[in-house]
Amino acid sequence: RLDARGQFRRHRDPADRRRALVRLTPAGASVLRPLAQFHRDEIRVRAPAQVRAIGANTGASRPRP
Repeated sequence: RLDARGQFRRHRDPADRRRALVRLTPAGASVLRPLAQFHRDEIRVRAPAQVRAIGANTGASRPRP
């Protein structure tokens, strides 16, 4: 589990004890950082083709650059 690895901390919400609040730790941020970059890179590469496909399927015009 991520909390067992120290990647985030879980706390009870003092205003509503039924809820749990989570906070990313520095260890969790170091794991998340490269994953977030990979995600941004994938969007950058795939987004133009997806916009064209959506436009072709809906008859919408292409977005302006």
